Amino acid sequence: MFVKSVLVLRLVALAASLAIEHGTHGTLIGRSPFTLPPGLDAGIYTWSFDEAGNQVVKAEDFNVTSIAPVLDERHELDRRWNSINTWCGCGIWLDATDTNNANAILNHWFSDPNNPSMDPNPNILSPNSLTGAIANADATVIAFVWNRGNSNVFVPTDIVPHTSIDISYNCGNFIAGTAQVVGFPHLDYGYMRSNRDPYTAEGSLSRTCPGATGGQ
Repeated sequence: MFVKSVLVLRLVALAASLAIEHGTHGTLIGRSPFTLPPGLDAGIYTWSFDEAGNQVVKAEDFNVTSIAPVLDERHELDRRWNSINTWCGCGIWLDATDTNNANAILNHWFSDPNNPSMDPNPNILSPNSLTGAIANADATVIAFVWNRGNSNVFVPTDIVPHTSIDISYNCGNFIAGTAQVVGFPHLDYGYMRSNRDPYTAEGSLSRTCPGATGGQ
């Protein structure tokens, strides 16, 4: 069972190196608003902007009792056509356990049947906001969903198991990748190394990787 509670973390761009202020709300201040500080617990982190344009991160704490793998190594994949485009990090191999666990947490977050009764509903992403998941303090992978648009988007409850197949098909097993979701022109889903910036994922020039089932 995953118990959701909210801890607000504010990240602002400063010239100083990453520092942590120990206060009532555990505010984190650092140069890069899109880089996960080390030592964060397993869970969900949602990036958005306040009225002043500062990056705000809400850490949704989880009581993780069990997580089941969402991504398995797939040798014979049939693309499900749940993505419009894919962007691959060819040659960027990801730890299989961290990738599976981060995606499992993200899947639980968006597929929880209690979400419609919550305020706000976790499946509704505000404009230009990103929800990411990591599996533990030492995790090397972040799985994420990003609303790139200017209006709220309802994230499909099955976004992780459905869209991850297209990434595996085009990019390869446990290779960093991002996909634009069919029916949602401004909604991306993907997973990458946690020290990378998810907002740069579409900058990849590789839509497929050699060796992947759908590779060219």
